[in-house]
This record gives sequence, C-alpha cells and structure tokens, in this order.
Amino acid sequence: ATLSWRLKNSTKTDLARACFRFGIEESASVRDMEENDGLGGVGGSEKGGEDGPLSNSMCSPICQQCRQNPCKYKCPRCGLQSCSLACVKAHKEVSGCTGIRDRTAFVPLSQYDDNWLISDYNFLEETLRQADSAKRMRTSFPVGLYDSRWKTLGIQARNRKITLVYLTQGMTRRQANTSFYWRKCKCIFWRIEWVFHSTDVKLVDRRVNESAKPIDVLEKRLAASLGNAITCHQLRQFCKEPIGYLRFLLVKEPCSGPGKQFVELNPCESLGSQLENNIIIEFPTIHVVLPIDACNLIIVEDLRFLDQQKQLEVSAVDDGVGIPYREEVIEEGEIEELEEGEIVQ
Repeated sequence: ATLSWRLKNSTKTDLARACFRFGIEESASVRDMEENDGLGGVGGSEKGGEDGPLSNSMCSPICQQCRQNPCKYKCPRCGLQSCSLACVKAHKEVSGCTGIRDRTAFVPLSQYDDNWLISDYNFLEETLRQADSAKRMRTSFPVGLYDSRWKTLGIQARNRKITLVYLTQGMTRRQANTSFYWRKCKCIFWRIEWVFHSTDVKLVDRRVNESAKPIDVLEKRLAASLGNAITCHQLRQFCKEPIGYLRFLLVKEPCSGPGKQFVELNPCESLGSQLENNIIIEFPTIHVVLPIDACNLIIVEDLRFLDQQKQLEVSAVDDGVGIPYREEVIEEGEIEELEEGEIVQ
C-alpha cells in the first residue's frame, strides 16, 4: 500500500528511489501504472512523461541587458546577467564596466567561503611574486663611484646657485641622467631634453656645456635630426619659423597651481647663467614653443630682458643720472616737525 501511494504521488525520480529502498525492480506493471496515471513529473502532460521536467531555458532568469532571452552569463565585476556576446559588449559600453572582478572588494563574513579564501590567498601570492620580481630586476649601482660622481655634481651646482634634486635610485629619470662635472675644464656638462610643444617629439643632448647658448645647441640638434623623415614631418611647423622666433621655456619647480608654470629663457645667453635660482630635477628639460602657442601658457618669469634691465641700471649709475624724484612744497609749520638729519627732496 505504501509503494502504491508513492507511485501515484511521485515523480520518476522518487519512483526510482522508492524501488531502490524497498529492494524491488521497476516491473512492467509499475511502468504501465505510471503511463496510465500520467506520472510526467512537475509540469508533465496527460500523456505521461512526454515533456518531462522544466527545461533550463524556462527556469533561467531573463537577460538584464536586452530583456528578451534567458541569461547565460554573469559579469564577474558587477554581477549583471546577460545572454550573448552582443549583450556583454553593450553592457560594457553603456555602463563602462571592465568585466574584471575586483579582487579587493569587500565581502561580508556571511558570504565568505572557501572560494573567497583561495582567491585571497592567490592574490597575496601574486603580489609577493611581483614584488620579488621587481626587486630582482632593479639594477645595482657601484656605491663608491656612484656617490662620488653625484656628490661632486651637486656641490658644483650649489656653488652656481642651482638647486639640483636627485630622484630615488632605479627611477627612469635618474637612470637616464648623464650630467657630470669635468674637473679639467671646471664646468658642468648637462643632459638637455628638448620637448616640442603640441607634439610627441623629444630630442636629447647627452652632454651640453653650461657656457653654450640654447639657440646654438637647438640649431645643431635640429640639423642632425632632419635626416629622419618622421621627425622632420612632425617638426615641420618649427622648421618653418626662424629659430630666433622660437620660445624657450623651463618648468618652474615646484608648481603652486594646478597647471605648469614656466620661466622663459634667453636663447642668446649661456645656459648656466640662466639656471641660477632655479630648481632642476636631475637635468634641465626645455620646452620649445611656437610664438602663437606661448600666450596659452603661464609664464611667471622672463629672463630675456633681465640683462637689458641690469645694463640700464648700471649705465644710469655711471652717468650720474640717479633715480628721478618728485618735488614737494613744504609749509612753514612742517619744517619744525622734521627730525634732525632728515633730508627733504
């Protein structure tokens, strides 16, 4: 009786379990009873088991992107469910989601299981491996020679009123610095990086004498690089302009505002005299700007007319001209109020 009741009120799976429990085999009479009673499972038809259990398409939720087809995929980052590659791409374009799971996202303790534990362990192992790889790739410097060279260069730059700042060992700008002090000539040879405004071109001079003029150095550098067709095409606007019309700008460090501030150099004066009272990070970087683009930059100091102002002041003192003054009329009662030794002009 118990088996008969189970046969009438069970699915195919329960039927097989009941037969296995009572130690009997599924006989032909049992199969006939299943067909007559219409044991087709949940959602089965009257004909008895033609449809079977619900298909995966009917149980799956709808795609959250197109809202038409059953979903098949789940975004690892935001969890959005989609149905096809087109919906995945559309989701990334609309929402800006990268589709990469955030391995550092917060997970509640109630949801933290073995899978999250293994993921965190792999993440820590990968971080340690990358740190160890970076440590092995870092080049080693000869301590004695390295310290002596940069120490001498820093002392000589300080004597010239130049604040030379060194970066940490291993950084790209530190490794690229080829500036040095030549004791025989008692002068500094700077590494100069020429950056052409509104282009991606950067030209480098490995050793430039501090007594050289920027206009002469740039003219030689451009003549040497015009053999490269790509560089010549990118610098066609600078080659059309007379080299005397180009503007030479040095970045003012440190910058107090959001944008870069520049000091304009005099192209006809020596480089060393114009680096005084400036902060240089490793080596000078000079921006070459067209005259029409210079008005869009912040220039806080102009060294082009500094020498002219100094010459005017010196000539005025030598000629005995002095500083002009304004004559004032003093009333009779005001003379007594002046202290002894005070001069009225």
